[in-house]
Amino acid sequence: MATSIAEGVTKSSQMHLDRSDVAWGSEAKAAKEKLDKDPRNASLWLELGLALGEQSLFREAIQAYSMGLAYDPFNAQLLRHRGHRYLSIGEAENFIADLSLCLRIDPKNWWAAYFLQEGYLIIGDYEMAEKTCRHCLEITGPGDLLYAVVDWYWMALMRQGKREEAKKLLPLVAEYLDTPNDKGDSYLTRLALYDDRISLEDVEKQLYSLESNGSFATLGYGVANYYYCNGENDKGDALLKKIISRDEGCWNLSGYICAIIEAKTRGIA
Repeated sequence: MATSIAEGVTKSSQMHLDRSDVAWGSEAKAAKEKLDKDPRNASLWLELGLALGEQSLFREAIQAYSMGLAYDPFNAQLLRHRGHRYLSIGEAENFIADLSLCLRIDPKNWWAAYFLQEGYLIIGDYEMAEKTCRHCLEITGPGDLLYAVVDWYWMALMRQGKREEAKKLLPLVAEYLDTPNDKGDSYLTRLALYDDRISLEDVEKQLYSLESNGSFATLGYGVANYYYCNGENDKGDALLKKIISRDEGCWNLSGYICAIIEAKTRGIA
């Protein structure tokens, strides 16, 4: 049954039809050629989605993953990658839904758990963030980013005022923190701050000296969280706004998108 459009609702607010004019690369074209011969092959839709994602064609990648799921609805890898691309375009609810379902199907999917812990934290569901962080830590193995998991876990606990529990996490990354952070890894800088190995003033100085918008977003989001965890909400809000203002070349990165979604959750964007 046709329905009338409610007053004040615009087409542009509901229908996101624009797509990039960027030409598909050779890998995407090759995947499409295979799909033309075998259009119901979910693995080929995954292949196409991955190729499009590498070109930053995120909405096109989401469409490819969705077509794959049309033929294989419980494909954990399609859900994991579509969820990640929903994060890339800032659609938190779809992002969380896909990764939650992925983990129901495949509880050991580390990347799904890793990104889902971020998702719950940035929408303000700190209990679910803690639960997901705990699960992610349990399935973290050699080669996985242990220190990044501990960083998010620390924030999830601190946002709930669980300071002693958060403090107990830091010995897990002592080996990383005992090694000089010569490459300026933002997660390690954040963890060093939590462990009182570096002062907030030094971290702020480092942050505002960064020329890369991507590096500023990654470190800055952690510093904003540190402000929130210590009751300095105004400083946290101001830093989120600063991250959002520096979007050139980094609007697809996790730190920037987390800042956008959290700012919306807080009603400041």
